Amino acid sequence: MTTDTATISPITQDVSPITLDGFTGTDRTADAQHLYHRAGTGVGGVDDLATIDVLTRYNTLHPRPAAELHARHERDQALRLVEERWEDLTTAEAWLAAHHTYVVAVADARICIDIWRDRADAAAAVRYIADGPAEIAAYERILDAGHPDVVPLVGDGEETAEILLANLEQAHRYRSRLAADTLAVAAG
Repeated sequence: MTTDTATISPITQDVSPITLDGFTGTDRTADAQHLYHRAGTGVGGVDDLATIDVLTRYNTLHPRPAAELHARHERDQALRLVEERWEDLTTAEAWLAAHHTYVVAVADARICIDIWRDRADAAAAVRYIADGPAEIAAYERILDAGHPDVVPLVGDGEETAEILLANLEQAHRYRSRLAADTLAVAAG
């Protein structure tokens, strides 16, 4: 049997919440207090509301594409493991144990596809960060500070997941028939 070479996803994109002008977009109480303080000192203005709004959207939506990439990596790794486990059956001394690891790999692949579908749907739902002049200016400041643009996932996660699941199930049914034939011969 091959050694499980599962590794942590190479996706290392930083998805930590960002701040701008002391606003977080994640803590409404702190942002309200900071807004009040800036207004009281004459530093703040109406654009501060746009900054808070853009930060809230950015910090909510920015992690979604990274989560989809991570889930895609896990999905692809699980599908590769199914194939490796099937190949392991051709030379396995403990055939039943090797078959069990194959069946577990198929179940894990189903789960990984479902998780990826959820992450892909969330990443595709990213629609906009900024929709007015003040919001666009705040968003441009975020990008100018070196933070990545947030764009929706292109493609249909639902359709892709259904195709992957259908292919997995078709191969598993075929392989199950082969395994049944093998066991019938072994049982004599």
